[in-house]
Amino acid sequence: MLVEHVETDNETGDGLDRVAQVLDVGVVCLGRLGVDSSEACEHRSLSIRPENDYSDTVSNRMSDVKTDPGGAPRRPYQSPKRTDAARERRKRMRAAAERLFMRDGYEPTTMLRIAAEAGVAERTLYLAYPSKAALLAEIIQVGVRGDEGDAPLTRRAPWVEMLAATSVAEVIARFATGGAALMSRAARALWLGEANAASDPQLQQARQRGHADIRADMSEFATALSDRGALSPRLEVQEATAILFAICANETVFLRLTDECDWTPDQYAGLIEKLITALLMAPHCQRTRQDEDLCT
Repeated sequence: MLVEHVETDNETGDGLDRVAQVLDVGVVCLGRLGVDSSEACEHRSLSIRPENDYSDTVSNRMSDVKTDPGGAPRRPYQSPKRTDAARERRKRMRAAAERLFMRDGYEPTTMLRIAAEAGVAERTLYLAYPSKAALLAEIIQVGVRGDEGDAPLTRRAPWVEMLAATSVAEVIARFATGGAALMSRAARALWLGEANAASDPQLQQARQRGHADIRADMSEFATALSDRGALSPRLEVQEATAILFAICANETVFLRLTDECDWTPDQYAGLIEKLITALLMAPHCQRTRQDEDLCT
């Protein structure tokens, strides 16, 4: 569910200097969400909006793009201070959107209400996130990764260190603990995406891309177990991947256990560890980190 976005220079007139650029970036966003780029290019002004129209405030200002005397859009001034301010605004927008999505629902929540909740101009919100789907997709992405960094989950230190652990039991334990931490951050946003994908085509495309990414991650983990000789001889990597996808990437299971059964994330991690060990491991590797590990 990777989504491109645009940083605005501030919350007032300077952001309008980039409207022409945002129209192009909106096409990139849609491409990453699965929308055909050629079609998007033909209908840019409509494609980048989840609603049929911007509010009057934004619509009346869209033609006010400043240009140099030669006719080219002015190049925005960049500075660390402005970059930090833009990052903080995006964080504020995401937090406001998530609050409203959870409280009022995804469909009833408008971009105008999100902007008001975040304390920014509506045009500033659209410059950063061209649609509600793009906004929710980044909420999910940041939740899954833990920050705004570009590196995918499987190229980050915790994942790499997990696969390099000395014993298979430790690999599984780290996988389960990391999954619990991820669900603690992102389960509610993931649930929002699942619950509303059917009513939002862009969100549906993002969901499909997200599921493909998760299956790829689970396949990498299953392959690592197989390479160590730890996978049950009755299972192929593909079947192990499907089992991992079903039991370890299911936000509903996490929310049901933590919300309705008062489980802690540590208890959830323990359950995932036991399930992987019982369902996927070769008999000589069916031991947890509390046991003497015979499988390396």
